[in-house]
Amino acid sequence: MLTRRLVRIKSLQALYSIKQNDEKSVNLAQKMFEKNYSNLQNAYYFTIQFIQALDSYLLSEIDLESSKYYPDKEKIRTFSAFKNNVFLPIIDSTDTLSKRTAQFSADWSQEGDEIISIYNDLKQQDFYTDYLVFEKPNFELSKQFVIDILTFCKKLESFNSALFSAFMTWEDDKKQAFNQVMETLKATQEGAEALNLYEIETEEHFEVKYGKDLIAKVLINEAELIGLLEKHTKNWDVERIAQTDQLIILLAIAEFLYFEDIPLKVTINEYLEVSKHFSTPQSSKFVNGILDSVKAQLLKEDKISKSAKGLREQ
Repeated sequence: MLTRRLVRIKSLQALYSIKQNDEKSVNLAQKMFEKNYSNLQNAYYFTIQFIQALDSYLLSEIDLESSKYYPDKEKIRTFSAFKNNVFLPIIDSTDTLSKRTAQFSADWSQEGDEIISIYNDLKQQDFYTDYLVFEKPNFELSKQFVIDILTFCKKLESFNSALFSAFMTWEDDKKQAFNQVMETLKATQEGAEALNLYEIETEEHFEVKYGKDLIAKVLINEAELIGLLEKHTKNWDVERIAQTDQLIILLAIAEFLYFEDIPLKVTINEYLEVSKHFSTPQSSKFVNGILDSVKAQLLKEDKISKSAKGLREQ
């Protein structure tokens, strides 16, 4: 789940947040970085919990329809999608999921309109109607049905709107969070008592440590890094450079100087991808030009130290 690119994005988000408030505290920025990772972790939990929320909605609709004088049997059948699903009890038995989501300020029960909208789209899908044919679906059919539901929901505006309301970083996190959800579900075997949930070890994980170190290097050495940037923006006042672009450049230069195990080419390519995600195509070209120029200067002055052969290669 944790990748270097994701760490770079979370570092950028943390630095941008504190800059918006004119803060320079390393500790505050690192805490913001950890909070951003918590959002990713919690979005992962919340995505899985949607299956339980959908089940609760369907059960309530069955009760409502059944209470009518002339209940619609076809509606009840359509609402009964999880009735004999043997994968759902595994999700329900995952104590960590229920304990962690119980602490959220967000709750799927607050997204009633969105769940209704999602269900109305779901019930028209072939995989949904095909699944209803099975009165007693086996484990693999049950699991695949859950996977198909979430895969379909990933495309829905209503589903993404609910996740964005719960976690402001969802747009940046959804690909990573969703991929980890799929990995968790697909890895679950018949007979499992609970899901084996992915947990980010915030304090100990190597990639998290790298991100916190990167943030510290940028803030502690900010004057030096900005000085390097200024030398390569002769026709630009640094203050006029978009803050996102400026921070991307500072993060990359920090990697040039202070992270001996990261190849120069990797640093440039990764931050160009980050720039494409957060800025315009023109910004990406600008960032590329500045980083190439700074790299050339630092290599010429022998200020870049890389720990293995080839890490300095262009």
